[in-house]
Formats: sequence, structure tokens, C-alpha cells
Amino acid sequence: MSRSRSWVSPLVKVLDDGINAGASIVKHPKEPVYAGFATYASLKGSECSFVPMNSNRVVNTDVVERRYQANLKCYRNLNKYLDFGEITLLVLGNSASKDFFIMDGQHRIATMERLYQNKPGVDLDFHFRVVICSSEQQAHEQLVHFQDCFPADPRAFFETQQQTRLGTAVVDELHKRHPGVFKEPKLSGRMGGGYTADPPRPYLNDYVAFWLLKESKLLAAKGADSESVLERLAAISHLLASLQRGELGDGASEHMRASARACGCFLGFFREGKLEWATLARRLPPPPAPAPSPAAASRIATAATRGTKRERSDGEAASSGATSGGATSGGGAGAAEAGAVGEGYEAKIQKLTLQIKAAQAIDDAEMAASLKQRLMDL
Repeated sequence: MSRSRSWVSPLVKVLDDGINAGASIVKHPKEPVYAGFATYASLKGSECSFVPMNSNRVVNTDVVERRYQANLKCYRNLNKYLDFGEITLLVLGNSASKDFFIMDGQHRIATMERLYQNKPGVDLDFHFRVVICSSEQQAHEQLVHFQDCFPADPRAFFETQQQTRLGTAVVDELHKRHPGVFKEPKLSGRMGGGYTADPPRPYLNDYVAFWLLKESKLLAAKGADSESVLERLAAISHLLASLQRGELGDGASEHMRASARACGCFLGFFREGKLEWATLARRLPPPPAPAPSPAAASRIATAATRGTKRERSDGEAASSGATSGGATSGGGAGAAEAGAVGEGYEAKIQKLTLQIKAAQAIDDAEMAASLKQRLMDL
């Protein structure tokens, strides 16, 4: 594009006049590109037209209807329309027509036209970008360049920035631990169909991994961090490794299992509609309790120490009782057995796990080792 030239198009004059009149319009200092804000009514008043480019996609009337109704609802509730975002337009600089060719925003322009016809007196403000082209060929090249982008994959969108950061950190770590299981996404632009194929099972790409994290809801768990999320992923990967081929989802093969074993990761068997997190999550052991605060850790470790001393004292008393009388010993054993059943195996595991974390949090290696041994003896 030339830096400075005279254009035939009356629309260029409309834009330049707007700048001179102090309107919210600016021009690129080197290129024939304008940007700014305008009202739909003001442009309609200049007798210009908005025309879809001949190679652009057809306007979908259902989309326009939904947007039209959404704007009417917003106007009823807030006395204003929704934000229309940026509309990208092309102008043929050597043409005397007043046609703005729509490069991006056909459905929004069609929605604004319906709203304008319904309530001509209500302002329809929008943000625009206008590129002045010297020929239809150049306009077409601009369209192809703009449309041939890579659509964003919605699986990479998380509900909060905290989940986004955590999910990114987890996937980064998975790449380091299991580099062989990840395949680079084969991106395809809109002009190439706009579809990015996932790798075959049992391989992953970032988008499949992000989908799995969202489906598992691990990132949204209270107190979730990289370590706890990776522990759960490792646990379910080990579970997958123990399953029969028929339990790994429709179409799973022995070759897939061998590939997963070679990579050291079975997470790639998860796919929407074939094998999903909820199917297997109930077969996982409960997650470990989160590490307590330092103050709570100190209290728990103290309680654990007292509990250990009490058990030793009870053991000595039981031994003494056994020596002095069989009946007393029998009664004590029965009470101990009833207590063990009452507490429950999983409750014991949870309790000891919490106590181990507490001991580690206050750097009591001896206590942590003792508690770990008790956990292994269960």
C-alpha cells in the first residue's frame, strides 16, 4: 500500500471529514487504515451501504435472530444495546461507490440493521477498522489473509485465571515427565477447514490434557496445587495401566496399551465419548487431606505424639492385665477390636496421612517416619 495517494472513493472523504470534525476516528500515519467509533445511524445518513464480500460466508439468519433478541432484552433491562465489538471493513479506494465491504462482522451489521429499523432513534455505537484497497484483488487477498487464522480451541479456556495458571503448570510438568506421550497439535486455519485433529490414543496434546483437567475438576478443588493435581493424575494413570483392554474405551487395542507402557503414561486413553474421568474416578482412593497450617500442624503432631505414648501405655497395661487375669485380657482385646472396626480402615488412612503431613510441616522427621511405618503396617 502506498503511503499517500488520492482516492476516488467518497467513503475516504467521509472518514477524513470525520477526523477533521473531531470525530472519534484516527488514521494510520503510514498506511491507508482508519479506526475509530461511529454510530450506525450516522453512516446510514451518509448513504453508504454495508455489503458482504463476494467470497465471504453467507449470513446465518438464526444467528442474527438470536443476537437481535439478546440486544432487545439488554435494552429492556439496561436501556442500552450490547457491545458490538470491532467491525472490520474494506473500501475500494478507486471506486466511486459508497459500499463498505464487510470483512468481519456480517452478523453484527445485520443485527444492527434490524435494530435500526426497529428503533431508528436509539444510538447503535460500534468500533470499526477500515482498510482502503486499491483493487478487488487486493481486497480479496486481505479477506483471505484475515480469515485464514487458527481458531482458538475452547478446551484451553478455564473459568478463572487461577485455574489457567495451575492447568498450564500441570501440563508443563506432564511434558517433562512424559515427553513421549505428547504430540504437537496439527493446526489448521479456517481456510483449511478450521479443524485441529487430536493425536490417536494413547497420545496427548495440550488441548486433550486441558480437557481432561477440566473434566476431572481437579483444578477447582479446594487447596489444589500442582503437586496434588499431578498425584491424582498419576493415580488414575496407574489405575488405567491395571485395567483390561476392554475397560480402556471403545476401540482400545493392545498396540495402544504397549505404546502407553513405553511412554509411562496412560492418560491419553481419555477421550470425550470413549473414556471419561467420571467413569473411573470412583475407583480411585480418596485424595490425601491438604497440608494443615503450621499452627494446626503443631497441634496435630502433638496429638499424634500423645496418641503414640497412650498406645504404648495401653499396650503395657494390656500386657500386665494378661498376666494377672485371662478374663481381663479377653475383655481388653474385644474392646480394642471393636474400636478398630468403629474407626474404619479408610478413616485410619486419612488420619495417619494428615498426621504425616503435619509432622513434615514442622520438620519432625522422626515422627513422620514413625507414622509412615504405622501406615504401612495397616
